[in-house]
Amino acid sequence: MRIERGVKFGLFFLSRCELLPDVPQDDEEIAPGVWVNRRLGFDMAASWREWLGSLAIEGLAHDGLALYVAMPSERPETSDGENVALQQRVNDILNGILLQGVPAIDRGLVGHGANADGQVRLRSYSPVGRHYFTTGIPPLVIGLEQIRTALRLADRLRPMLAEFEEDRARGRWGRLLRAWRILLAANRTENTLGDRLHQFVRVTEALIKPGIGNSRNDFAHRGQTFAIANSAARAVLLQLYDLRSAVEHMNVPHEVVPGDTQEERISLVTHRTRQADILARFSLQRVLETDSLLQTFRAEAGIDAFWQLQDHERVQQWGPRLDLAAIL
Repeated sequence: MRIERGVKFGLFFLSRCELLPDVPQDDEEIAPGVWVNRRLGFDMAASWREWLGSLAIEGLAHDGLALYVAMPSERPETSDGENVALQQRVNDILNGILLQGVPAIDRGLVGHGANADGQVRLRSYSPVGRHYFTTGIPPLVIGLEQIRTALRLADRLRPMLAEFEEDRARGRWGRLLRAWRILLAANRTENTLGDRLHQFVRVTEALIKPGIGNSRNDFAHRGQTFAIANSAARAVLLQLYDLRSAVEHMNVPHEVVPGDTQEERISLVTHRTRQADILARFSLQRVLETDSLLQTFRAEAGIDAFWQLQDHERVQQWGPRLDLAAIL
């Protein structure tokens, strides 16, 4: 870990995370001040070992994905706003990865530290909480492409948050920021009673902005801007909305879908959850990574204008669509 004397850093580390071969074994700077390797890169101090316990420390000893952001400081011995900004930066990048999918890990941490006297020390430690997988969707395997995508997403997130906080009453970026927050919450939600599916549908619903009193039909119609339009896609979108409504009203989702046996109904809900998961990530990432769409979704007026376009005009602006039928 290349942290010279007088340098502060923010860090996240995902132990035993499955990586593609292009992720470097040793430190490599992939963007100015942003470094990646496969090891934590320093020994946890005795105080951390005592506080965290041997199991946590041993879990962090394995190879995985380490990403850190470093900057020289005139006050390396002091934890201050510089440290907060560095940890915020790596947390944004981690969230950019988690928008793309859920990796399998043993342990994870987000923190900050410094080298004030010739020794690298971690000064803050926040564990990465448990994240669940959608049944039938494999864990995210991370390569440099996924990391660079996360960097781009992080670069967009922070200015959006800053503009939103400057004038909350105007609500700029509010719908996109809520969609991102709900998707991250979905990652941390299991699906026994359909809560994970409910969250994914809400992500897509945030982008669709269905009209009050016609929300079910709007969801199915407007959702075919994101998904290839056909009768099968409309049926899936209608059922996704019905399942979301069932969970919203505290009903058991597999009791509101067709099927001769409970096993068949549960299987159908599981299938719909896969489709809701992939549709939510696809749609939100498309908006965040497409300059024209991002500006369209900046404020409610732009969103309203987008949905008032003719279907073919919206599809032309949107670009390639998702094939829901291909998600088995």
